[in-house]
Amino acid sequence: MKRFKNILCVLDPKKSCEPALDRAIALAEDNQAELTVVDVMKHVIAGIGMPEGGPISLDLQAMIEKEHAHALEKLVEPYQQRFEFKTKILIGAPFLEIIREVLKRDHDLVIKVPDSQDWLDRLFGSDDMHLLRKCPCPVWLIKPRGKKPFKRILAAIDVSNMYPQGELASRHALNRQILEMASSLALSDFAELHIVHAWDTLGENVLHGPFVDFPKEKIEAYVDQVRRRRADNVDTLVQDVIHKLGPEALNYLKPEIHLEKGVARK
Repeated sequence: MKRFKNILCVLDPKKSCEPALDRAIALAEDNQAELTVVDVMKHVIAGIGMPEGGPISLDLQAMIEKEHAHALEKLVEPYQQRFEFKTKILIGAPFLEIIREVLKRDHDLVIKVPDSQDWLDRLFGSDDMHLLRKCPCPVWLIKPRGKKPFKRILAAIDVSNMYPQGELASRHALNRQILEMASSLALSDFAELHIVHAWDTLGENVLHGPFVDFPKEKIEAYVDQVRRRRADNVDTLVQDVIHKLGPEALNYLKPEIHLEKGVARK
C-alpha cells in the first residue's frame, strides 16, 4: 500500500541517527515518496555587549548554520547514491520549526531521532512531546539502536463508543490510520501484525461491592455483553481496513487480535 508521499526526516548529527535515516530512505523507496532530511538549530542568543540582530550575532548565526550544514552533509553523504533526497537546515524552536515545515511543504510523515538518549530515566524530551501532541501528520520516533526489520508490530486501537458523539468520527478515523500504517509497515517488513484493544466495564467494581445486592449471573452477562460488543467493533474495523489491501495482503497478514480487559495504560 503506497501510504506516504512526502517524508520529513529530522536528524541530529551529534547523535547516532543512522537507523532513522536508513528507515526514512527505505520507506521513501518503498512508497516512491519524496524525502527531505533536516537538522534544526536554535537562534543565536545575543550575549553581553552583543546586540540582537547586530553584525556580530548575524555573522555568528551564519557560521553556526554553515557548521550544521557541513555536519549534515557529511552524515548523509554515504546515502546519497542510494536515493535522491533534499537536505535543509531549520532555525528556531525545534518542534515549532518542524511543524511549520510540515505545513509549508505538506509532509505526511515525520521520522525523527528522539531528543533524549537516556531511555531508562526519560522516554521522550519535551520537544518530542510537543511534536507528538501538535504535529498535523504522524510522527515516528526511532531509537538510536532500533531493530530493522521489525518482527512483530502492535497496533493499539480504541473502539469504545463511550465518548461524546462529536468525537466518535475523529476517533474512528484515527483507528483506521493506525491500522493502515501498521498493515503497510508489516507488509514492507514481512512482520507479524498484532492488534490490541483494552476494554473495561463501567461500574463493574460497584456491582461487586459488599453493599450491592446484584445477582452474579447478571453481572457476568453484562460484562460478556460489553466484551462481545467491543470484539464486534474491532472485527468490523479490522475487516474494513485489511480487506482494502487486497486478498494477497490479507492472506499474508492474518492479524492476531488481542482483547485485554483492564485499564488501557496498564
